[in-house]
Amino acid sequence: MTDDKRQKVLQIGEVNVQNQTLFAVAVPRNYNDDRLTIMIGSGGSGIDAILDAKKSADNILRENYRNQVMFIAVDADGKKLRQAERCGVATINLSRSGATDRISKYNYRDSFFKAWMPANFSVNFDDEGSNQRRMVGKAKFYDESDGSYVNVLFRNKLREIIQGWGAYQGLPIDIIIASGLAGGTGSGTFIDLAVNARIACAAQGRTAQIYSYLFLADTVEEFNQNITDLNSVYTNCYAALKETESYQCLRQNSKRKEVFQVRDGASKEFDSVSPVFDRVILVSGSYKGSKRIVAECLADLLSDTGGAF
Repeated sequence: MTDDKRQKVLQIGEVNVQNQTLFAVAVPRNYNDDRLTIMIGSGGSGIDAILDAKKSADNILRENYRNQVMFIAVDADGKKLRQAERCGVATINLSRSGATDRISKYNYRDSFFKAWMPANFSVNFDDEGSNQRRMVGKAKFYDESDGSYVNVLFRNKLREIIQGWGAYQGLPIDIIIASGLAGGTGSGTFIDLAVNARIACAAQGRTAQIYSYLFLADTVEEFNQNITDLNSVYTNCYAALKETESYQCLRQNSKRKEVFQVRDGASKEFDSVSPVFDRVILVSGSYKGSKRIVAECLADLLSDTGGAF
């Protein structure tokens, strides 16, 4: 290869190998084996983040880290879920046939949807994705599925993972939820994912530390150039942040309690000592840059070098 060709190859993309080889570390690191970790990506931004984190972990950690780390992708977009499956990640598909008939028409909704969905909110729920509507993402998470509900399928997946960790009963569980706040699926489900994760852990006699990595609206500005789309993504983000703030403020008021009811009848009470999230991390910047930072951070958390949330 000539010097000119070699230079052109090296100029493609950004490469920062530091003390590593070009494609992986020279000597794989040990993983942090004093805990169990479930990484959940919701919506496009969240899934991209955990897929990048998994790729980084595969490159820098010893292969047996997978014994104590699991990844789940949650989305209403079949294409994104197929991408996750090709990477060996478990998936929860929120899009269910016939959803419009069950949810869109007020007279056909059950009491769970009527409690929080405006009577005149009528859209096509059968489309893939959530059309940048938080309410659509949330509704799809609680839609019916093969005699059950999608949120129950999610809890069953967590139960399966936790029961599969029988040999690690004494280890604490960390659950990390990565989600964008600008679209419909991620911003409409990230809180409900945390609540259902709490319920699933309690059903197995376990507790978990739950952390959220939330991508702010500016991370997707480059994909939403017209004013209508920009208004939509910033409205979603603002609403999601206000809802998060409401629940997180419980930690500052010992007299306030909130009971979160989910569709199958399960519930979870939150108060000053039992928060929805143990920690909330807000992420800003370009799409590519923000995903890279979070992926590197999450991969480092799995290493025994001692990353911080």
